[in-house]
Amino acid sequence: MRAADGDFSHAGIVRLVNGLPCVIHAEPASKAVKMAPAADFFSGADRAAAYRPRGCRTAEAASREAMGYFERQTPFDSQFDISDGGRLYCTELVWRAYKHAGLDLGGGSADFLSAVPLYGKVLLPSRLSESACLEKVADTAGLGKEKFE
Repeated sequence: MRAADGDFSHAGIVRLVNGLPCVIHAEPASKAVKMAPAADFFSGADRAAAYRPRGCRTAEAASREAMGYFERQTPFDSQFDISDGGRLYCTELVWRAYKHAGLDLGGGSADFLSAVPLYGKVLLPSRLSESACLEKVADTAGLGKEKFE
């Protein structure tokens, strides 16, 4: 997950591609799910953290599902509509990939927001980072501008 001003603002799934860590994610600037080298994904972030599932082996299955979203060029969900699986925003991509792998990182709930463009039930990156199903394995908080890759 990547942060802009302390709270997480973006999320993705790390997958090794040809031995290099890449992040599969969805963002408004892209028309579809994209994959970027981890260094590019984390560049410019004030803070970044990495999480993995606790006590289960769903990460590989989730990253395969995320890779499928990338390969199918699943469109970005500019409506942030969690009920529509045909289009994805960043946290929805992570949530759906893990749910497909058998782990619900959202805990069965979403946040209700009333500000445009995020109006309605939206799964925020902070909801994922607070999931009891995940453990933090790296965090750049307090490291200044240093990044992990």
